[in-house]
Amino acid sequence: MPEWRFCWLYSPPRSDSCASGQVQAAHSLSIVRGRKCWVRLLEKKSGTIPGCFAALGIFTYVGAEVTIGSLLVNYMGLPQVAGLKEQTAANYLMFYWGGAMIGRFIGSAILQRVKTGLLLCIVGVGAAALVLTSILSSGRLAMDAMLGVGFFNSIMFPSIFTLGIQDLGPLTSNGSSLMIASIVGGALIPLGTGRLADRIGLQPSFIVTVICYVYIASFGAAAIRRRVLIQVPPEIPPA
Repeated sequence: MPEWRFCWLYSPPRSDSCASGQVQAAHSLSIVRGRKCWVRLLEKKSGTIPGCFAALGIFTYVGAEVTIGSLLVNYMGLPQVAGLKEQTAANYLMFYWGGAMIGRFIGSAILQRVKTGLLLCIVGVGAAALVLTSILSSGRLAMDAMLGVGFFNSIMFPSIFTLGIQDLGPLTSNGSSLMIASIVGGALIPLGTGRLADRIGLQPSFIVTVICYVYIASFGAAAIRRRVLIQVPPEIPPA
């Protein structure tokens, strides 16, 4: 229990002004402690990855996945891609989200034998390559390449989250809450992509998602050489 709480519980009654000052001091102390926790999440120790990089990975992943999922029907309706009607294009969404489900099962099996950082790097490069192929091509190839991205999205979230909270120790709750808050990327990145599509066109605007996947691949590559810090529990003296 913090010292200021102990004093508040066991100190004799004081005036209102003194009590108010004590509450303000306690509030300031809690803010300072909170800031220290978040600052420590930004620090880079030897062989570790700062928690902010993982949070940015969640931000970019959710943003890229939601961007493709929300704009895919309009994308397949472009004359240079497939020219499908809205109802027909909507039926193809099952391949995008279904690929994510199948990839989750396959990825879980592969993760039993492959390092998480390595697999994350591979799927990040694969997703970026597919989106770039779709941007630079036309017809059925452009449509199928974009639908295939769902398969590579499958293991990104759990992999980034696991690597992000690794070795955080007492800051695990702070780091996990920061990464959960980062799913706001699913609202901001699609908005930015839509604004860019209004200026340069829908197909080239997906370059935003390519940048997101390149960052995720870079995060996975950095995690390959990451040193796992083993925390040894303190010895309990004999009774």
